[in-house]
Amino acid sequence: MVLGADKDYWIDNEALLETTRKWMPDKVHPMVIPDSAHGFVLDEDWRRVSDAVVEWLQRVVAATEIMDLISEHTKPSISEFEL
Repeated sequence: MVLGADKDYWIDNEALLETTRKWMPDKVHPMVIPDSAHGFVLDEDWRRVSDAVVEWLQRVVAATEIMDLISEHTKPSISEFEL
Protein backbone atom coordinates (compact mmCIF):
# COMPACT_ATOMS: atom_id res chain seq x y z
CA MET A 1 0.00 0.00 0.00
CA VAL A 2 1.23 3.45 -0.89
CA LEU A 3 -0.73 6.11 0.93
CA GLY A 4 -0.65 9.83 0.26
CA ALA A 5 -2.57 13.02 0.90
CA ASP A 6 -3.88 15.37 -1.75
CA LYS A 7 -2.85 18.48 0.22
CA ASP A 8 0.60 17.21 1.18
CA TYR A 9 3.12 19.95 0.39
CA TRP A 10 6.15 17.85 1.38
CA ILE A 11 5.45 14.78 -0.72
CA ASP A 12 3.75 15.77 -3.94
CA ASN A 13 1.91 13.47 -6.35
CA GLU A 14 5.01 12.90 -8.47
CA ALA A 15 6.99 11.71 -5.42
CA LEU A 16 4.08 9.46 -4.47
CA LEU A 17 4.04 7.92 -7.95
CA GLU A 18 7.83 7.58 -7.93
CA THR A 19 7.66 5.66 -4.65
CA THR A 20 4.99 3.40 -6.09
CA ARG A 21 7.02 2.72 -9.24
CA LYS A 22 10.18 1.98 -7.24
CA TRP A 23 8.73 -0.46 -4.74
CA MET A 24 5.66 -1.90 -6.45
CA PRO A 25 5.80 -1.32 -10.19
CA ASP A 26 2.67 -2.37 -12.06
CA LYS A 27 1.14 -3.85 -8.91
CA VAL A 28 -0.62 -1.06 -7.05
CA HIS A 29 -1.83 2.46 -7.45
CA PRO A 30 -1.29 4.86 -4.58
CA MET A 31 -4.28 5.65 -2.41
CA VAL A 32 -4.67 9.39 -2.02
CA ILE A 33 -6.69 10.59 0.94
CA PRO A 34 -8.77 13.63 -0.13
CA ASP A 35 -8.76 16.85 1.90
CA SER A 36 -5.75 15.71 3.92
CA ALA A 37 -2.25 17.01 4.51
CA HIS A 38 1.08 15.33 5.32
CA GLY A 39 0.18 14.44 8.91
CA PHE A 40 -3.17 12.93 8.03
CA VAL A 41 -2.90 10.13 10.58
CA LEU A 42 -2.53 12.78 13.28
CA ASP A 43 -5.37 15.04 12.09
CA GLU A 44 -8.63 15.42 13.95
CA ASP A 45 -10.23 13.41 11.15
CA TRP A 46 -7.78 10.49 11.53
CA ARG A 47 -10.60 7.96 11.68
CA ARG A 48 -11.50 8.69 8.04
CA VAL A 49 -7.94 7.74 7.10
CA SER A 50 -7.94 4.62 9.26
CA ASP A 51 -11.29 3.56 7.78
CA ALA A 52 -9.81 3.81 4.27
CA VAL A 53 -6.83 1.68 5.31
CA VAL A 54 -9.07 -0.92 6.99
CA GLU A 55 -11.27 -1.08 3.89
CA TRP A 56 -8.19 -1.64 1.73
CA LEU A 57 -6.92 -4.37 4.08
CA GLN A 58 -10.30 -6.10 3.97
CA ARG A 59 -10.17 -6.13 0.17
CA VAL A 60 -6.63 -7.55 0.22
CA VAL A 61 -7.56 -10.25 2.73
CA ALA A 62 -10.68 -11.16 0.75
CA ALA A 63 -8.67 -11.36 -2.48
CA THR A 64 -6.01 -13.48 -0.75
CA GLU A 65 -8.64 -15.84 0.62
CA ILE A 66 -10.19 -16.18 -2.82
CA MET A 67 -6.80 -16.93 -4.37
CA ASP A 68 -6.12 -19.53 -1.66
CA LEU A 69 -9.46 -21.20 -2.38
CA ILE A 70 -8.76 -21.23 -6.11
CA SER A 71 -5.28 -22.67 -5.63
CA GLU A 72 -6.61 -25.36 -3.26
CA HIS A 73 -9.08 -26.49 -5.91
CA THR A 74 -6.46 -26.57 -8.65
CA LYS A 75 -3.90 -28.61 -6.69
CA PRO A 76 -4.13 -32.29 -7.51
CA SER A 77 -4.75 -34.56 -4.56
CA ILE A 78 -2.82 -37.77 -4.04
CA SER A 79 -5.95 -39.77 -4.85
CA GLU A 80 -5.85 -38.45 -8.41
CA PHE A 81 -2.59 -40.28 -9.13
CA GLU A 82 -2.35 -43.93 -9.94
CA LEU A 83 0.22 -45.75 -7.88
